[in-house]
Amino acid sequence: MRNFPVPYSNELIYSTIARAGVYQGIVSPKQLLDEVYGNRKVVATLGLPSHLGVIARHLHQTGRYAVQQLIYEHTLFPLYAPFVGKERRDEAIRLMEYQAQGAVHLMLGVAASRVKSDNRFRYCPDCVALQLNRYGEAFWQRDWYLPALPYCPKHGALVFFDRAVDDHRHQFWALGHTELLSDYPKDSLSQLTALAAYIAPLLEGEPQNSEKIVR
Repeated sequence: MRNFPVPYSNELIYSTIARAGVYQGIVSPKQLLDEVYGNRKVVATLGLPSHLGVIARHLHQTGRYAVQQLIYEHTLFPLYAPFVGKERRDEAIRLMEYQAQGAVHLMLGVAASRVKSDNRFRYCPDCVALQLNRYGEAFWQRDWYLPALPYCPKHGALVFFDRAVDDHRHQFWALGHTELLSDYPKDSLSQLTALAAYIAPLLEGEPQNSEKIVR
């Protein structure tokens, strides 16, 4: 795909792909998969996506965004990486570069975890206001998707949409193109916001002695 957008700081790569579709005026999910991946069977995965080698090639002209950088800066992988061994971590990175078919979620313990997350889209109004002021558009931000913590670590309660991430397996939804349903209940707001603020720095973690991927 020509003119593939550069990810914003702390933006999920899922969001970058969704913006690519908006920029190109692509309304068909299958057409977007064709343009981005050349593969209509890719599943739109928000937190731990695969096929990131393709995305790195789209961004090659920037001189940045090797696969490992995309994984550590634009997915939720850093939340789980500190809690698995090096061999499993390296294998997860390899799978995320190519085709994972759900294996990464199993390897990192996400599928078996008792900590279950609401899979609806959500956003922080204060963060969106900052995004619009700085970039002129809004995007899905990583720290809105901390597992089982529906709170922005900076501003508090998130606003939820009625649409869930997996409502359409092959659709990349851009922020602003989903229908708002309701606010999330605000019980225990201060405690949960503080917990989100405590966990969010994991997203800024450096790669942990994993094999460097050079393609």
